[in-house]
Amino acid sequence: MQLKILEDKENKLLNRKEIEGEIKVEERTPSNNEVKKKLAEIFKTEEELIVVEHIYQEFGVDKAKVYAKIYKSKEDLNKIEIIKQKKKKEVKSEGKESAKEKKELKKVEDGKAKQEEEESKDKGKEESKK
Repeated sequence: MQLKILEDKENKLLNRKEIEGEIKVEERTPSNNEVKKKLAEIFKTEEELIVVEHIYQEFGVDKAKVYAKIYKSKEDLNKIEIIKQKKKKEVKSEGKESAKEKKELKKVEDGKAKQEEEESKDKGKEESKK
């Protein structure tokens, strides 16, 4: 994989470099991790500080365009970047569990309410017999 840097902008406001590049693709479109490794090698930085935003490849063309961001620190990255898809799914699944728990609690509460109604009806019948 050959990576050619087309544009390297310094974004001082967000403490990052914004990189646009072109990749010569041999067999398949490279993964985000492969591009991160190559960028870390070129810019002599840690892979953790690199976010590969997009890899665009047109059908039938052996080149792909890459847009990536290199942050100066882990804190800057955490302030700006959104939660990744995997973490979003985990958060959503936790929310679903709580929704399931709410449904179960509601069923239990409904069951208790029905029991109380039946008991009050039974008491009413007993009082009317007296």
